[in-house]
Amino acid sequence: MGKSFEIRPTGVAHADLKLLPAWGPNYPREGEDPDKVIEHYSWKKVTTSVSGFILGSPTIDHYGEMKVRLYRLSIK
Repeated sequence: MGKSFEIRPTGVAHADLKLLPAWGPNYPREGEDPDKVIEHYSWKKVTTSVSGFILGSPTIDHYGEMKVRLYRLSIK
Protein backbone atom coordinates (compact mmCIF):
# COMPACT_ATOMS: atom_id res chain seq x y z
CA MET A 1 0.00 0.00 0.00
CA GLY A 2 2.94 2.39 0.05
CA LYS A 3 4.42 4.41 2.86
CA SER A 4 2.35 6.24 5.45
CA PHE A 5 2.71 9.14 7.85
CA GLU A 6 0.77 10.75 10.69
CA ILE A 7 0.05 14.37 11.47
CA ARG A 8 -0.31 15.09 15.18
CA PRO A 9 -1.43 18.70 15.56
CA THR A 10 -0.57 20.67 18.67
CA GLY A 11 -2.42 23.59 20.13
CA VAL A 12 -6.07 24.51 20.11
CA ALA A 13 -8.35 25.73 17.31
CA HIS A 14 -10.92 28.48 17.94
CA ALA A 15 -14.09 29.70 16.22
CA ASP A 16 -16.46 32.56 17.02
CA LEU A 17 -20.01 32.29 15.72
CA LYS A 18 -22.21 35.35 15.30
CA LEU A 19 -25.82 34.53 16.20
CA LEU A 20 -29.13 36.29 16.43
CA PRO A 21 -29.82 37.50 19.99
CA ALA A 22 -32.92 35.27 20.20
CA TRP A 23 -30.65 32.22 19.92
CA GLY A 24 -28.49 33.30 22.85
CA PRO A 25 -30.32 35.95 24.90
CA ASN A 26 -27.70 35.96 27.69
CA TYR A 27 -24.66 35.91 25.41
CA PRO A 28 -22.48 39.02 25.04
CA ARG A 29 -23.09 41.39 22.14
CA GLU A 30 -20.68 41.37 19.20
CA GLY A 31 -18.52 44.54 19.15
CA GLU A 32 -18.86 45.58 15.48
CA ASP A 33 -22.46 44.41 15.03
CA PRO A 34 -24.61 45.02 18.15
CA ASP A 35 -27.50 43.12 16.52
CA LYS A 36 -25.53 39.87 16.94
CA VAL A 37 -24.23 37.84 19.89
CA ILE A 38 -21.08 35.68 20.06
CA GLU A 39 -20.58 31.98 20.83
CA HIS A 40 -16.94 30.95 21.15
CA TYR A 41 -15.85 27.33 20.58
CA SER A 42 -12.44 25.71 21.04
CA TRP A 43 -11.16 22.20 20.33
CA LYS A 44 -8.00 20.14 19.98
CA LYS A 45 -7.54 18.59 16.56
CA VAL A 46 -7.33 14.80 16.18
CA THR A 47 -4.51 12.78 14.61
CA THR A 48 -4.55 12.35 10.82
CA SER A 49 -3.04 9.25 9.18
CA VAL A 50 -2.21 9.24 5.46
CA SER A 51 -1.28 5.97 3.73
CA GLY A 52 -0.87 4.73 0.17
CA PHE A 53 0.21 8.09 -1.23
CA ILE A 54 3.28 6.75 -3.07
CA LEU A 55 1.23 4.27 -5.12
CA GLY A 56 -1.29 6.95 -6.07
CA SER A 57 -4.28 5.80 -4.02
CA PRO A 58 -4.02 7.74 -0.77
CA THR A 59 -6.24 6.99 2.19
CA ILE A 60 -6.77 9.60 4.91
CA ASP A 61 -8.10 8.60 8.34
CA HIS A 62 -8.74 10.81 11.36
CA TYR A 63 -8.75 9.26 14.79
CA GLY A 64 -8.66 10.19 18.44
CA GLU A 65 -10.99 11.93 20.83
CA MET A 66 -12.15 15.45 20.00
CA LYS A 67 -13.66 17.54 22.79
CA VAL A 68 -15.42 20.71 21.67
CA ARG A 69 -15.98 23.36 24.34
CA LEU A 70 -18.42 26.26 24.27
CA TYR A 71 -17.50 29.51 26.02
CA ARG A 72 -19.43 32.69 26.47
CA LEU A 73 -17.02 35.22 25.09
CA SER A 74 -16.80 38.64 26.70
CA ILE A 75 -16.39 41.42 24.17
CA LYS A 76 -14.80 44.63 25.47
